[in-house]
Amino acid sequence: MDNSNTALSSFVRSLIAKAGEETEILEFKSNIYDAEKLGKTISAMSNSAALAGMPSAYIVFGVEDRTMCFVGTDFHPNTYLISTKKRADIKTNQLLLPWLASVIQPQISLQFHCFTYVPESQEENFGEIRLVLLEIPAASFKPTSFQHVRYIRNGASVAVLDNFTDREIKLWDVLKKNSFLQQLAQDHLTDLQILNQLDVQQFMRDRKLHPDMATAELLQQMVREKLLTHAFGMYGITNLGALLYARDLTVYESVAHRIIRVAHYTGASRSASCIEERFSQGYAVEFKALMDKLMSFIPNGERLRPDGYREMHVAVPVTAVREILANCMVHQDITSKDSVIISVFFDRIEFVNPGEPDIPVNRFIDSFSGGRNEQLAAYMNRIGLCEGRGEGVDKAVNSLEQVHSIAPLIDVLHGATRVVLPFNRPYEQMSALEKLNCCLAHCTLCYLDSHYMTNTSLRERFGLSADKTMNISQLIRSAVKQGLIKPQDGESSRKNRCYVPFWVQ
Repeated sequence: MDNSNTALSSFVRSLIAKAGEETEILEFKSNIYDAEKLGKTISAMSNSAALAGMPSAYIVFGVEDRTMCFVGTDFHPNTYLISTKKRADIKTNQLLLPWLASVIQPQISLQFHCFTYVPESQEENFGEIRLVLLEIPAASFKPTSFQHVRYIRNGASVAVLDNFTDREIKLWDVLKKNSFLQQLAQDHLTDLQILNQLDVQQFMRDRKLHPDMATAELLQQMVREKLLTHAFGMYGITNLGALLYARDLTVYESVAHRIIRVAHYTGASRSASCIEERFSQGYAVEFKALMDKLMSFIPNGERLRPDGYREMHVAVPVTAVREILANCMVHQDITSKDSVIISVFFDRIEFVNPGEPDIPVNRFIDSFSGGRNEQLAAYMNRIGLCEGRGEGVDKAVNSLEQVHSIAPLIDVLHGATRVVLPFNRPYEQMSALEKLNCCLAHCTLCYLDSHYMTNTSLRERFGLSADKTMNISQLIRSAVKQGLIKPQDGESSRKNRCYVPFWVQ
């Protein structure tokens, strides 16, 4: 929130204008009278804000409750002392703020804004008035309690939440649906600040909106897309909005670690020299530039054959890079302090994203991932940056098969997932692991397309001629022995045998 006297004064006026409608998340006090009552009110208003779908609730000290008259306050939150009982017979003085931090569970980021009220017009001819605005964040993940008791607003009064079973059930339902993406990266912004901090032009292109759309209508569209919130005349940027359209992700503490890092190595190992570049804009803003950068490192294009003829060489198709990149963005653990790292080597490109997968790595093609970052995935799908659930890896593998390249190698590191796209090379130069991985991937794609893998289909997948049939037979026997595939019908002759993935019943 802008802490200037003018901005805070304007915000308080907007709260007063809403006072008749939003009694459960607004409170006006002439002064502070009872710290314990304040603690109960904080719990109640935090829970009520969550129920109302509002990011925060507010208490204004220095405005009379019934008349809405500005009377001022001598309340100083940082120095206010309360009397607490250390033992039954001993009382001690304690500062208010540390005490609140100890009795409110879970701890929430209470913000006290102390300022001098700036009149809007000459009609407000009272003298200098000091106000305090307390901003109370909505409950997130679990109800806010005071001294281990959860409260709720019942109209303008405070009540124990346990006495309102229907509202308690509804509150828990709301909190379960709360996601990191809908929490606020920044709040209390004007429309001009939104235009400065987010690339709204890119949003308009993505959603195919008219370039002359009025600012108010544009921002309301972003509210409907859950990229922004709007309350009391001010806007908030959700983590989803920042992650997609921020001009600079590092401005927002909650998503600062979500920048994409690209490391380009001159050799095939991390001991080679490296140039690192950081892409710190929102994903929807940065996606094309990031793809252009990655493809500039990959040796796709014409090359000279030993016989002197030129031929097209595709080290890694753009579709595979695009789908794996989008997959990393969508399926990362966005609450992690680690960021997505893409490393480009002489012979491969590696994608490492924070968070371990919720499905086995050898089932990425045929399985749907769980519910991680569904809002991000749905939005990126709507603007054409990624496929629907479970389709991105399939599309990447299909594109690799079309150029007879190597299927992605996927493994789990400590707290992260790594996807390796080896650069295209002849069958004879592939490792045993790469060949087996290609065999399982091809077998899975065949089964999902309602037919079965054969020796011929696998040989053609590698772009090999008929005289390499024995090589493919040896690979199939090895894949069966490793438990990756199995015969579709064990009674058929070896020559006509078809194969299915290991998981087919």
